[in-house]
Amino acid sequence: DRQDQRLAVTTSVEQVRQSIVAHHLIFTKSLHRHIVGSLHPRRVRYDEVEVSRASEMAGEMGASADHGEAAVVDGESVADAIEKVWRYHHMQHELPERADGVLCLCSSDIGVARVAADVYLRGGYSWLLFSGGIGTGIHSGANMLGWEVPEAEVFRDAAIEHGVPSEAIYTEGASTNSGANVTLSAALLRREGLPHTSIVVVQKPFMERRAYATFKKVWPEPEILIHSTRASWDEYVQGCDHLLGKEMIINIMVGDLQRIKHYAAPPTDFQIPQDIPNDVWAAFELLVKAGYTQNLIS
Repeated sequence: DRQDQRLAVTTSVEQVRQSIVAHHLIFTKSLHRHIVGSLHPRRVRYDEVEVSRASEMAGEMGASADHGEAAVVDGESVADAIEKVWRYHHMQHELPERADGVLCLCSSDIGVARVAADVYLRGGYSWLLFSGGIGTGIHSGANMLGWEVPEAEVFRDAAIEHGVPSEAIYTEGASTNSGANVTLSAALLRREGLPHTSIVVVQKPFMERRAYATFKKVWPEPEILIHSTRASWDEYVQGCDHLLGKEMIINIMVGDLQRIKHYAAPPTDFQIPQDIPNDVWAAFELLVKAGYTQNLIS
């Protein structure tokens, strides 16, 4: 009975938190679109449908989870499992003093553009390339923020505002998946005659490992180092650069861990194999039991 009471209290607190996240998402989305729209009006559609969708997505963030992070499943802590999967997705690469260029994989998270800009502005890089088209996924800039142009163009403008000279920036605006990010970016670099033996790839922190595995499969020749914002799990989910919310990020991390395993084998064979320690896979299975299943493949 006491355990049921504690779970009920945890669930109530989680419902309040999700409500706060939902209202924050709507406000942040509206503010972000106002700022971007004032610079590029054709990127934003001001209508009630988009705001309604933002509210729906915020409400869906934790809808599939049966327990909060404080819960215990099969004697194991959900919070510990989340932390374990979060750490596994990080490649722990150190930024080099010099590389040929910086390649940023675009999304709805405009903060990644600023991270890429900061890397370029350190010096020692000859180009900055943003790769990303008009996304079709539910987490894309088109679906979350109403962007009507490629994500690469939005990221380019954010980098220029951050201090990167426009002549150093290149954009690839046709890709809609990770494999296309790689192949189309490689083609652009060759076409422009840009050096590409060593590349720093900038991505969201919970997608580092999948980005690395995809690059090494699709374009193995360059030396690839993966970089993202340096933050702990708690620091990242409490930030305001991304609009996904904690529960959705957990769902994405769980789904990407599944893809790291399944996409490295036939019939897909999209990525190089990555070692998954037994305790990490056990954490994956625990989180699936806990209800984090929205981003799983069948």
